[in-house]
Amino acid sequence: MILVLKAFMKLRGFKYIAGDFNFPRIDWGTLSINSESKSIEKIFVNLVKNLFLHQVVQEHTRFRSLQANHILDLILVKELDEIKNLVHLPPLGKNDHCILCFEVGLTIDGAHKIIDKTRLNFNKGDEQDLTGAETVTTCKAVKQKLNK
Repeated sequence: MILVLKAFMKLRGFKYIAGDFNFPRIDWGTLSINSESKSIEKIFVNLVKNLFLHQVVQEHTRFRSLQANHILDLILVKELDEIKNLVHLPPLGKNDHCILCFEVGLTIDGAHKIIDKTRLNFNKGDEQDLTGAETVTTCKAVKQKLNK
């Protein structure tokens, strides 16, 4: 999993990682671990730090009677403002994990760019009328015939 995450984060563009990571011994508020120094949790926390990721889930996501509540479901991003309106919803059915709903804040370069260029619509041209186009001497007249 560590190698896959490293390779994934090298890809260009926006990305986020979300899911049940099942690391109950990680305190996400302090990025500390309640276990031995070479545990998978320690390796994972170091990976998050080395990749400059932020974990945005701040409330417990797993609730089971007679057990401590934990943040097991994570959303990891490069920039905190990429995830907006994070909401914790109750679990479905007998599941003991809450549902995380959130919006991804993306801006697409050029999405609002207006193209202001005249284009000829050849599909609406009158081909029969154009057969005599060699007699038309001006561009304006050709455009008028094409856009009939």
